[in-house]
Amino acid sequence: MGGKLTLKERFVLLALDDAQGYIIHHNTAYWIGLAGAVLFEMLEKGLVMFDDHCINYLTPIADDPCHVRVLSLLKKHSQPPRVERVLEEMWDSIEDTQQEIINGLVNQGILKEVKKSLLWVIPIKRYPTVNKIPELRLRKYLMVLAQEDRVPDEESFLLFRLVYQCGLVAEVFGKKNQKVISEYIEELKEVNDASGKISEPVKNIETALLTAIRNLNLQMVLSGG
Repeated sequence: MGGKLTLKERFVLLALDDAQGYIIHHNTAYWIGLAGAVLFEMLEKGLVMFDDHCINYLTPIADDPCHVRVLSLLKKHSQPPRVERVLEEMWDSIEDTQQEIINGLVNQGILKEVKKSLLWVIPIKRYPTVNKIPELRLRKYLMVLAQEDRVPDEESFLLFRLVYQCGLVAEVFGKKNQKVISEYIEELKEVNDASGKISEPVKNIETALLTAIRNLNLQMVLSGG
């Protein structure tokens, strides 16, 4: 399928408004979902391992700055922390993580940086899509999976769930397909739980995502944020 984009790059591309170059939904589910995508990649690369609902690093070294940042967090713990705690700790630097991902997409020629002014005085940056092929291929691939009711691989399963959790189904698949795709994604979880095709670590990531989102939303309510 389209290109060699990582899960976190695919997620950011789907979350961006292609023409205007901004993230459509700046909600807790998006930011924590992005953190979860980073953890999944680290799991796939053998940088971390899950033991029950806890996470531990297997190597202190990584090339990707997003992964380096997570390893730094893990090193601060005397005992392997729970996955949701790491996701919550990633919250403080998640905008830096997003910027690194966007910079990578700019360097690949998929996005371009555009400098603008808000209210004529506040400088802002936008990242519209200039090479739409990778995202179009990705959307088409995901649509085929849904239309043919296929069981996706773990990465695509997690991407579907991330899109669903942060309210991007209509943006990614179109409003006319929103109901059908949402039902497919809901059924995916039930089918995969029953079939055992999704590994325990990936199930742990999804459970931890929901817990971290709930915890952070509660913290913001209690703090008045």
